[in-house]
Amino acid sequence: MIAVEADDMDIDLDVIPGFWSAKLDAEAELTLNYSVDGLEGRLLGGSVEGDGDKKALAGFACEGGANAIGGAVEGAMKDATKRLAERLSNAPRLRRPSSARPASS
Repeated sequence: MIAVEADDMDIDLDVIPGFWSAKLDAEAELTLNYSVDGLEGRLLGGSVEGDGDKKALAGFACEGGANAIGGAVEGAMKDATKRLAERLSNAPRLRRPSSARPASS
């Protein structure tokens, strides 16, 4: 069984004022904890981090903030899940077939 949970998320939103309009710059950092359990117990566990950023125009009443934050969080999630997939696919304990693992007494 593979379990993944969000441990921490940090979002920064900067407003860059302009003459006629403002721009927004959002940055997101996401930390995921994961564990892999098999018949023999815990096979793998740890955490991965992902980062994302997005720039957007502020628009009327700064509705662009939702677009900037949403894009930054989406990028952080993509980055974190990519790193998680690399960790899982490169883990030697997960690559061995269960028949090759020593039987527990």
